Amino acid sequence: VNPHPIIEVGKTPPIFTLPHTAGHLVSLADSRGRAVVLFFGSDVCPVSKQYAGRMAELARDYANDSRVKFLAIDSNTNARAAKVADLKLIHMDRIPTLLDPMATVARSYGATVTPTFCVIDAAGNLQYSGAFDDGQDKSDGTGEFCASALQHTMNGVPVAISSTQA
Repeated sequence: VNPHPIIEVGKTPPIFTLPHTAGHLVSLADSRGRAVVLFFGSDVCPVSKQYAGRMAELARDYANDSRVKFLAIDSNTNARAAKVADLKLIHMDRIPTLLDPMATVARSYGATVTPTFCVIDAAGNLQYSGAFDDGQDKSDGTGEFCASALQHTMNGVPVAISSTQA
């Protein structure tokens, strides 16, 4: 029996509380009533670092929209708060970087590789889980999976591609 069952798209994930790199705790419950975009990454993963900029661009697109919240979760089991606080998974203060040192939250979302992106609707249901887009090289990426899922979620429209995880 898996002690950390993976949350299925369409279901309500459990509320988590994780430490922010600045030391205080942040809970998913604090974002209830808003759409939430989660970026599971690692400060030592070069692919996560590549996608950090794309996540920051998406967050800038919604910077003035109080209906959405962005959270970066460093699921590197070797991460130390001081090191991660210096690096910051996302190089923007408006996207809090949280630490998931045992990768418990990441595993419950099926984020077994970094980066993995999830979109949760305002009612608290998981609407998307998987890749940000379909190309690691930004010039190759044409399928904006995460951005599309967020846009559909914000508009109350069913997400066309709800998962890109195998």
